[in-house]
Amino acid sequence: MSQTRGAACALAIVTILVCPGVWAQDAKSTGDAAVRMIIGLPDIKHNTKGTLTVQNGSLHFSRGKGKTDSTIPVNSIDNVFTGEEVTQAGGVPATIGKMAVPYGGGRVLSLLLRSKVDVLTIAYRDGNHGLHGAIFALPKGQAAVLLQSLTAAGAHVEALGAGEAKPLQSAAATTGAKRTKLPATPIQIERVEVGDVALPAEFRLAIYEYLVENVNKSGTFPKVYRSGDREAEGVANLVTARTQVEKYQAGSETKRELTTVGGFTKVNVDETVSSKDGQIMVQKKLQGRVRFYGDNLHVTNDLAARIAKLLSASF
Repeated sequence: MSQTRGAACALAIVTILVCPGVWAQDAKSTGDAAVRMIIGLPDIKHNTKGTLTVQNGSLHFSRGKGKTDSTIPVNSIDNVFTGEEVTQAGGVPATIGKMAVPYGGGRVLSLLLRSKVDVLTIAYRDGNHGLHGAIFALPKGQAAVLLQSLTAAGAHVEALGAGEAKPLQSAAATTGAKRTKLPATPIQIERVEVGDVALPAEFRLAIYEYLVENVNKSGTFPKVYRSGDREAEGVANLVTARTQVEKYQAGSETKRELTTVGGFTKVNVDETVSSKDGQIMVQKKLQGRVRFYGDNLHVTNDLAARIAKLLSASF
């Protein structure tokens, strides 16, 4: 009886919180879709909703009349990746609703609030050749449409390959043991290297974007350069942070919320900071994880925060 009451309550909350759906806006035409910008566009907040169009040689993200837009020139795009993710519809109100459902009904609601979305990941360069990654969640079927539009517009697209590991030789490595802080000098954040680990493109670029963002916010370093930034080439005291993925465990948000003992998402990395002559100054193994609530992609933010904390503690 109690389970029946919980399920009924869950269904009622679904009606209130989700309908007419998280993706209520329909795609207006080919290459024009209602999307959520997860991360990666300058001056646009995380998880901002808008529309994506390919026009006049650019990928254009629009938030609507009177609001800041953003464009990525097609000729600045390094690569385009598509994927999919299972996410929660309803956002924060839905999470609060699940917590309020009695008799275990919140777990029923977890099942009903699942929505498959496409993920579109754009790797692109700024004016200084610095690497950026913009990640978008779209209604099912729209990532392929936009990929086709970008390809037709001349965007560079190639198959996703494994990132090359770049081992560094040094006798000065540390495993993160307590030591005197190093002098804070300009730092360059390199793109995430994966070797043979099958880490999806959106995870690789999200780790990178969150790391650049978190290191900038920490205020530890006088200047933070992106991977490939030409201005970093002439900086004599530059140090470089490299993230090598060693293991990826794909999790399940639904399983985490229903069982609380499984479905964890984990990414293990070896983080190193080296001087310009290749001397390793900091080295430590870290793990990012999502154990309970949160999309699988949230593991990237968790890992980036841990890496940024290591860097702040070391310099």
